[in-house]
Order: sequence, then C-alpha cells, then structure tokens
Amino acid sequence: MTGSEKKNQQSHPSNSSAAAAADAESTRPAMTTPVAEYKRAHDELMAEAAAMAAECEVDVHVIAFLPGGDCATKHTFLGAPTASMTAAKAAAEEAKRNQAAKKKATLMAFVGKDVSKMTMEEAKTHHEKLMNLRTNVIRKLQQKTAAAAATSVVGDGDEDGDGHCNKIRKIDS
Repeated sequence: MTGSEKKNQQSHPSNSSAAAAADAESTRPAMTTPVAEYKRAHDELMAEAAAMAAECEVDVHVIAFLPGGDCATKHTFLGAPTASMTAAKAAAEEAKRNQAAKKKATLMAFVGKDVSKMTMEEAKTHHEKLMNLRTNVIRKLQQKTAAAAATSVVGDGDEDGDGHCNKIRKIDS
C-alpha cells in the first residue's frame, strides 16, 4: 500500500466502524445547555408555585437566579381564592349554620315545653326524657375529661402550682 492509499483508508473509515460510531451517537443522551436546563426547571418551579398559591390560598414569591448568578427574576403568585371556591365555602358554612340552628330549635322545643299545659302522664314522660338527656350529657362530659386526663401525665413533678407544665424543669432534672 502506498502512502496515499493509507491516507484515503484513514480518512474514510470502514462501514463497520462508521455504523458503530453512529450507534454510539444515537444511544448517547442529548446534551442540554445550561440555559435550556434553567428554562425547564424554571417553568416547573413556576407551575408548582402557581399551584401552591391556588391550593393553599397564600401568596407565593419566587426568586430564581439566572445561570451565572449575575441577575435574578422575581415572580409573585397571589393566592386569592377564586369566586367559585369562595361561593362554595360560603354555601357550606351557611348549610352548617342552618343545620345547627335546626338542631338547637328542636332541642329548645323539647326542653322548653310548657309543663303547665301537660297532663300528669305527659309531665312524667317529659321528666324522664329530660333526665335521660341530662345523663347523656354528664356521660359525654366525663368521657371528655377522662380522655384529657389520659393524655396528660399527672404527678410527674413537672407542673407548676397553677397546673402549667414546666418544660425547663423537666429538662434539667
């Protein structure tokens, strides 16, 4: 082989080596530029910030530094509730108030019956119902106090005279 033939062979790789190089290039992940990566991350951050502002109804401030750190962008997403969300919340609260008012009216009608217009049997039945209601209220109050007592530790010496826990003394001891 002459020198020029060697040069031609080196400048034109064989088909098998060219195919291998093309395969390696196609399997290699596409390189992203820092600007493209910043834009992708910035768009993702903006979408998440907007979603958080809307979901939590709070203002979200985003400061994103550009690649190189020479300047930054600031975005503010207001978390003001939408009109439909506000109307739905108002309707739900109104329904709760109406239901509570109906329950209260029913209870007051039951408790506040005019006993002077009742017969003796009606008065006895009414008295029994009131005593049952009283017993149920007392039982529920006792359950609440028992649950509160079970969750708090009494007698550890970590309470002040007024019943407040003294965490500093507990840590020191």
